[in-house]
Amino acid sequence: MKTLSLLLAGFICCLPILEAYAAPRVLLPAIRPFAYEENGEVKGFDADLLEAINKQLGLKLKGEVVPLPRILLYMDTTPEIVTFIARTPEREKLGIWLNKVFEQPYVLISLTTTTKRPKNLADAKNFSVGVAKGSIGEQIATKAELKQIDVSQDEVTNAKKLIAGRIDVWLATNLAAMNALKTLSLTRESVYMSYPVAQYETWMAVTKDWTPQQRQQWQKALNELTDSGELQRLKTKWGLIW
Repeated sequence: MKTLSLLLAGFICCLPILEAYAAPRVLLPAIRPFAYEENGEVKGFDADLLEAINKQLGLKLKGEVVPLPRILLYMDTTPEIVTFIARTPEREKLGIWLNKVFEQPYVLISLTTTTKRPKNLADAKNFSVGVAKGSIGEQIATKAELKQIDVSQDEVTNAKKLIAGRIDVWLATNLAAMNALKTLSLTRESVYMSYPVAQYETWMAVTKDWTPQQRQQWQKALNELTDSGELQRLKTKWGLIW
């Protein structure tokens, strides 16, 4: 009887951990080609990565495509969150950073039909520069003390503004820029992209309430995907190899 009581007590103690581990909320930044919805289906690099992690952990978690500013808010106020976002000093205290997933460069984008082609951030100080709200681009532009920062809800809006002449330059990752142009049926040849003006790293991050056991499981899953070459395959598939 005593042994049975100890077993039950141990089982009850484990319940919160099992419940928390079974159903974290997966928030994917609404940025092509990382996460987007098409015909009711979530697609993109982040969606494929989540599917691979699900297989490693034996889970069936669904990703939610959410605007980046809302994800940053949720990371600071809501428990049981996991996401894939860029790591910066400003975001360091939002949660716990488990694994680096990939790196990407930020570039300055301008029209090929204009002479307004800054090669670096110093050159861009005299131009109106479009950035996405809550993005690393906005942080870069602010730190560089650019005089005319134009904030939009997403990169597609920035592309539209650039084409319409409402901004002189657009600051974004080259991949996000290419996908925004593709959405508008525009080609790479329609714009000029500078050399990288900054690099950033995207990490898998979780809220601070995650237990050490949960964090270790997810870290192990991503490490195994790296070692097996699956992460590299997904990067290649979505154009994240430079």
